[in-house]
Amino acid sequence: MSGSGYRDHRDYRRWSERDFNYDEGRHSSRDGHGRGRDPRRERYTGEERQPTDRGYAHREGPRRPPVTCYECGEPGHYRNQCPKLVGEASSHRGRSSSPGHLVRGIEKRSLSEEPAIRKQLEVSTTTIASMKNFIDAEQERKDEEERRKKENEKREQEIAEERKREELEQQARERRARKKEEKKKKEAEDRAAILKEMRMEMKLRMKEAKGKTKVPDYASDDFADDSDDSEIEGLSEQAERLIIHEKHKRGADKTVGDSRPVTTPAKRSVKRGGMDPKKLMLRCRHPSLKKPSPRKRTPASATLTRRRKIPASPGVMEKLKYVQENLQELGALNMEELKTICRGEDVTVEGKKMDIIFAITEKRAHTAYGTDEDEGARKTVEAEDEKKSANESGDDKESEA
Repeated sequence: MSGSGYRDHRDYRRWSERDFNYDEGRHSSRDGHGRGRDPRRERYTGEERQPTDRGYAHREGPRRPPVTCYECGEPGHYRNQCPKLVGEASSHRGRSSSPGHLVRGIEKRSLSEEPAIRKQLEVSTTTIASMKNFIDAEQERKDEEERRKKENEKREQEIAEERKREELEQQARERRARKKEEKKKKEAEDRAAILKEMRMEMKLRMKEAKGKTKVPDYASDDFADDSDDSEIEGLSEQAERLIIHEKHKRGADKTVGDSRPVTTPAKRSVKRGGMDPKKLMLRCRHPSLKKPSPRKRTPASATLTRRRKIPASPGVMEKLKYVQENLQELGALNMEELKTICRGEDVTVEGKKMDIIFAITEKRAHTAYGTDEDEGARKTVEAEDEKKSANESGDDKESEA
C-alpha cells in the first residue's frame, strides 16, 4: 500500500471517530445523564468559557467540514461513492465493498506519472517484442542446424551403405573368380589324373601281353621319378666339377716284326655344286623354251587330313595300340569336330571333351574288336574246334594203325 492510500485511510478513521463521539455526547446530554460526556470536557468545569477565535463557543463543538471525495476532489460524497470508482469497485468479485477495503486496494496516481508509465510500457513492449524475435530466430537457427545434422547423418549412412554394398559385390566377384580358378585347376588335375591312369593302364596291358605282369604301384613311380631327378642332379654336379686337361698326343706306331707300318689313305672331300663344262655348254646352246608350271594342289580341310582310317589288327597289343592311336587322334581335335564325329558315328554323349573322346574310342574299339565276352566266347569256340580236330586226327591215326 502506498503512502497516499494510508493517509486517506487514517484521515477517514479520525473523522469517523470524531463524529461518533460528538453524536454520543449530544445524545447523552439530552437524556440528562452524564454517562456519555466526554471526560476531556470536565477540565473546563467551573471555568468560564470564553468564545474562541472561530466564532463559536467551546461547548458547541467544532463544526464539521463538508464531505469531500479524495478521488475526484468534489464535495458531497465519499470516495467509495465516487462515480469514477464504480466500475473499478464492481470488478472485484467476491470482495466486500467496505470503504476501508476500497481505500486499501486503490492507489491514487498522479497525472505526471502516466507518461512515464506509458513510456515504460512501450519500452517493455518493445523489449519483449525484440526478445521474442531473438528467441524465434534462435529457435529457427537451432531447427536449421538440427535439420542439417539429420541430412548429414542420412547422407553418411547412405554412403556407408553404398560402400558396404560395393564391398559385398567385390567380395562376390572375387569369390566367383576364385571358384572359376579352382574349377579350372581341378579340371586340369582331373585331366592329368585321367591321362596318368590311361598311361598306367596301357603299361599294365603291355606287360600282361609280354608276360611280365606286375602290380601297379603309383607311389613307386613317383619315387622313381624323384630318384631319377636326384641322379640327374648328381651327375650334373659331377660334370661341373670336371676339369679339362691337355689331350694326350699319339706316339709313333710300333713296328711288329718285318711288317710295314699301316698307312691310311688321305681323306678326299666330295665336291658339291660342281658342273660339267659340257653340260654347261649344252645349256647355253639350247635354252629351254617352256618352263614347266608347278602343279597346284587344293589344300584339304583339317578335319579330312586329321581323320584317317586306323587299321585294326587282331590281338591284345594291337587293340591297345589301336586305342592309343585313336586317343591321340581325337585329342588333337576341337569340340565342334568331336561333335561332328559323334553325329557321324552315332555316339550320344554330352559333357566334357575327355568324356566325348573316351566314348568315341570305346565305340570304335567295340566296333573293331567287340566286347571281352565276345572275345572270350570266340576263344572258347576256337579251343573246342581245335580239341575236336585233334581228337579226330587221333582217331584217324588209330584206325590207320
